Amino acid sequence: MPERMHHLLSSPPATYGAIFFAAFWIITLVTFVLARRTRVRRAYLSLFFLCLLVPGLLGRIYWLWPFQTWHLWGGLQPRTGIYHDLWLEDARGELHLYDRRAIPPMLNTQVQELGARCFDPARLNQRAPLGDFLLRQANAFRDRQLAAPTMHLMPVFPMRQFGRAWTRDELRNTGAFRQLVARRYVYEFSSGGREVTVIPQGEFRWP
Repeated sequence: MPERMHHLLSSPPATYGAIFFAAFWIITLVTFVLARRTRVRRAYLSLFFLCLLVPGLLGRIYWLWPFQTWHLWGGLQPRTGIYHDLWLEDARGELHLYDRRAIPPMLNTQVQELGARCFDPARLNQRAPLGDFLLRQANAFRDRQLAAPTMHLMPVFPMRQFGRAWTRDELRNTGAFRQLVARRYVYEFSSGGREVTVIPQGEFRWP
């Protein structure tokens, strides 16, 4: 695939989605005006279902769906807040971010919530079982990925939000995970919202 086309499919500018969204509604308006023409109605329906199917089948041009990169009022962050993340230390002493790829099917927000539980004063007695579980799950998934590939009788569709996972190539150069590291940060955005200050506030390691 040419480099230009690869870039277009994988990481296009955010304005592409807005342009496509506006063009779709302009075409819809024109179709409404010319709705008495059978060919126009059929062409519009074909385009409509094509726009639904193609991004889902390819899995890489998600930007065709509107609002994918638009900020939502409900998702705005306060100027200050607390953030948690999880890390895995392998046998070589290297740290790897414990995100949704390490324990599918999960979302990054769910993994962060598990990290927050490690610092919850009301749940300190749950840290050890939670650490054991997360470490065991990560190692089990690593072993499955590094095992010999199996034949798939059903077609393998492109990865979705819940299906992103570490690949064999990514795990081949890692040792077995031996320790879970949870970290807590306090962040603060500048008044202009263009800079952020992150201050580490604590760390929990298991075992």
